[in-house]
Amino acid sequence: EITALIPLESLDETELVKISDYAPDIMIDLRYATENNFTGKVIYEFKEPYIRCGTLKKLIAINEELKPQGYVLYIWDAYRPAKAQNELFNATPAHLQHTYVSDSATGNHCRGNTVDLTLYDLNAKKIVEMPSEFDEFSKKAWPGLLEDDTKEAQKNVKILIDVMTKDERFSTIDSEWWHFVDTDTYELSDFDPARLEKAEAKRDEAISKISQELDDAMVLERDTYPAE
Repeated sequence: EITALIPLESLDETELVKISDYAPDIMIDLRYATENNFTGKVIYEFKEPYIRCGTLKKLIAINEELKPQGYVLYIWDAYRPAKAQNELFNATPAHLQHTYVSDSATGNHCRGNTVDLTLYDLNAKKIVEMPSEFDEFSKKAWPGLLEDDTKEAQKNVKILIDVMTKDERFSTIDSEWWHFVDTDTYELSDFDPARLEKAEAKRDEAISKISQELDDAMVLERDTYPAE
């Protein structure tokens, strides 16, 4: 009943891994697994974000650098299957496509090396103020700060971009302050984490059933043949 994780260092850099398995202190709010996103509907069925092993190693290092400053990373989205990417693309107004949402042929989220994230304040126990909300399709979302951004938002977005792009670990795009692409690129993938999560749920259900049957058998044996 105990599943031992393969150490991250033993995995190939290209492996897609569940972030929470190896970085439980990175905060997660997987928006497209809920209706709380710009489409108003669930985009994919899996509940946990996945990322390339090599990309996760960088995120873990960044998270450790942020902790002394009182922050951790807070992830909204990571790997997306092609079907999910195209659904988001089609839900985006035509004049905003490719500026804010790409299709599956060009979207880096489908490569598993891209994350949408912000900072979480460990002392205040909430995400920090930024120039815009997540998935706000306006100039407020651009990393280039505007005059009407608050000083707090300016400070926070600078902290985030500086730590993510340090040593050229990640690159940014012009239209979204929350979007970061690993500078190490990978092939497009169409792995569906929902299938894996369903298989894991069936496995856990089977293990639980067998465990209960063993417990029942032990109780029956004890009652049938009580110790003298």
